[in-house]
Amino acid sequence: MKKFLLSFYLLSLVAYLGYSQGINLALSDSSGNLQPNSYVSKNGLPSDLEIVKHLNVHNTATSGNALSVKVKKFYISRVPGAGCDFCWASCYSEEVYVSPDPVEISPGHFSDYFSAHYRPDGNKGMTTLRWTFFDERNPNDSVCVNTDFSAFPVGMDENQLSIVSLSAFPNPASQSTTFTYELSDDLSAVAATLIVRNVLGSTIQQIELQNTTGKITLNTSDLSSGIYFYSMIVNGKPVITKKMIVKH
Repeated sequence: MKKFLLSFYLLSLVAYLGYSQGINLALSDSSGNLQPNSYVSKNGLPSDLEIVKHLNVHNTATSGNALSVKVKKFYISRVPGAGCDFCWASCYSEEVYVSPDPVEISPGHFSDYFSAHYRPDGNKGMTTLRWTFFDERNPNDSVCVNTDFSAFPVGMDENQLSIVSLSAFPNPASQSTTFTYELSDDLSAVAATLIVRNVLGSTIQQIELQNTTGKITLNTSDLSSGIYFYSMIVNGKPVITKKMIVKH
């Protein structure tokens, strides 16, 4: 009996170790691969609607089943009045700390669906969050990264920046969407640009604005369904960034 119990214990231990050491998740961003538990930063202005950080989540295994990956949000430090929501499979509100739905990632593949959306709401300072990605079938297979979101006034006066307005309609868009913008007369002499980017940060459209008010129509029929971001850039600084959804 003792030999049987010892054999059973050893087999169980081997199975457990094999299970717990199956660490296949890894992260990267536009700068390259990220070390586990490393810190990455994203800067913006207190007047920004959103400061967005994108991450790629990799399944480094060469064989086996797909990983069913969820993400958990944790505030390490937080500027009072600011908040952060995220997109992973779907986009969730500030109140959601663990994604309800997983993203399936096959061996040797990655997902670029993740984006964190920090909202300064006019508050200066730096907020740090930890994002933990884990396989819901094997929570020991996990990887985390910490994001520093800094929002401080730079260059132009914050009061000037806050008077820029920008919107898109319809949103979600199918065939086209129209951007409506308005700059104060105080900003008539500055350089302003409208930029549309995909979730990887690649520029889809860049338009120099000639007037303090206007409308610009973007053809979205050739864009893939998904999430995009449009920004107003004033004197080289992002003033407003908003989310646009293309749905065919």
